[in-house]
Amino acid sequence: MKSVPSTSLPLVILMMCCFTMHGAVYYVSPAGSDTRGAGTLEKPWRTVLQGINRMSASDILYLRGGLFEENAIPHSAWNGKSGASVERPTRIVGYPGEAPVFRPTNNVSSGHGMYLINQSNLWFEGFCIDASHLYGVLDNANSALAFQGARNVTVTNMTLANIPRGNGIMMFDSSTQRHSNVRLVNNLITNWGYALTFRSDGTRDYIPWAIYMRCGDNAVVRGNVAEGPVRGYDLDSRGYAYSRNVGGYVA
Repeated sequence: MKSVPSTSLPLVILMMCCFTMHGAVYYVSPAGSDTRGAGTLEKPWRTVLQGINRMSASDILYLRGGLFEENAIPHSAWNGKSGASVERPTRIVGYPGEAPVFRPTNNVSSGHGMYLINQSNLWFEGFCIDASHLYGVLDNANSALAFQGARNVTVTNMTLANIPRGNGIMMFDSSTQRHSNVRLVNNLITNWGYALTFRSDGTRDYIPWAIYMRCGDNAVVRGNVAEGPVRGYDLDSRGYAYSRNVGGYVA
């Protein structure tokens, strides 16, 4: 067996480090196929759900440009998808230079576009969730992106748009885990809560926010733009100053 020259060892070590920073890399595209695809750049899968189902911890899923119109992603699809560590998160990312749009329709009673419970070490970046076809049930808010008991989660450079009865991003504690170490940076939340339901006595059953965050610890909320008819932020998280603002607020 040929030995590796000593002068090549630093390069070999560097390459090994690079390849262990994340797991597998998969691709989905509106032009792909869930039955004939392989999740590769050349043969992508068709749906975001298929990509998430096939992922493991610390993998990367790239969404190619175009419209993904499919069922909402239930919390059960995220089981086992938490990243191995903060440095090795599981990533759902828009393909560089393209404009993927995920347009979910309801298939779960929660009514959220993407719904995660007790998941950790996740990174969402660079695609749009268009919730115009998403409708929550009475007295239950629907959100484009909802986390319950999330830890070490980053949402950055995302667009959350056209949410009929709810929030752009919602975060709250689960029954077993506080949400903590959340970063919401440079996101656009637009046109949320435009179809509020009224009770028979004339009162609204829900008042939505662009970003709704309750309890939790150590949140970073920075550079987000809220463009909508109702309210911008409802933040109640230790580690970040509370604020309640009208639409159009930048924080």
